Amino acid sequence: MEQFAPLQSAKSTTRFFIFLSLLLLTTSFGGIIGNLLIKAVCSCEIPEDPTEFLKLATENPLMVAGINLSIIASQLLGFAMPALFFARLVNVDVADELGLENKTNLKSYVVAAVLIAAAIPIINFTHWLNMQIDFAAMWGEVGVQIKKFEEMNGQLTKLILPSDGNVGNLLYVIFLIGIIPGVCEELVFRGVFQKIFTKAFANKHVGVWAAAFVFSFAHFQFYGFLPRFILGAVLGYLYMYSRTLWVPILAHTVNNSLGVLFAYFNLDEGETINTDTLGTTAADWIWLTASVIITLGLFIVFKKSNKDNCEKTNEQPI
Repeated sequence: MEQFAPLQSAKSTTRFFIFLSLLLLTTSFGGIIGNLLIKAVCSCEIPEDPTEFLKLATENPLMVAGINLSIIASQLLGFAMPALFFARLVNVDVADELGLENKTNLKSYVVAAVLIAAAIPIINFTHWLNMQIDFAAMWGEVGVQIKKFEEMNGQLTKLILPSDGNVGNLLYVIFLIGIIPGVCEELVFRGVFQKIFTKAFANKHVGVWAAAFVFSFAHFQFYGFLPRFILGAVLGYLYMYSRTLWVPILAHTVNNSLGVLFAYFNLDEGETINTDTLGTTAADWIWLTASVIITLGLFIVFKKSNKDNCEKTNEQPI
């Protein structure tokens, strides 16, 4: 029996709203399952007040374990599942629809990983710029609550990070914060959204930046909106030129994992290292300038590498 993809002929606008609805449904479901996992692991009620929630998480290690499981559930159910399901609705070949079947050369993966690391001062600088915006002054009480919520998320993240020198715990957190989101989020934002936007606007660059905007906005962290927006654009261009989702998946994983490693060694040494602020002060202008030059240079190398690869396979970058 011939397989059928019901949305194969659907317009980009239709695909967008169907996928957005599906995503809202599954993220809500993933959040519910995540809360149930936290309750089951720590055998306690989850406080509705963010301050009380943070206090309980600080005092109860089992709650942190529950939060870890909830992160996995939220990523798999809220991102991976709808992306895979939607891809099947528009294409019989799910892997082909999501760009998982396409291949590129080993050089592209290496360059993409180094490029993400080289861009750290740029990302830090855009984060510093973002922090200059006073959302409390702009939005009043809403802005105040946004800042409190993001500060709480930051403190929760610190609780998740390993600080006992245990390499096994470090690898687990890299899997939790690096690999799982690297795969699941790229399936959604580059695998689905970028493809929809590219077709809708008939412009690959608009597709990259529109998907980057949705990627950043979906995290609901406005004090980190700009750096995440830039990161999303970088990942989008890596996908656009390589034609395979595995490249942005690797780059996203490297970006998140480097954050875990930097924080891990910071906690392990009990000192503040410069990786989080590198490129944000006047004294760091050399680092920032070098980051811009190296990142742009690596982009040129990456683009040329994939052009050569596509010519060998009689294909062209997206």
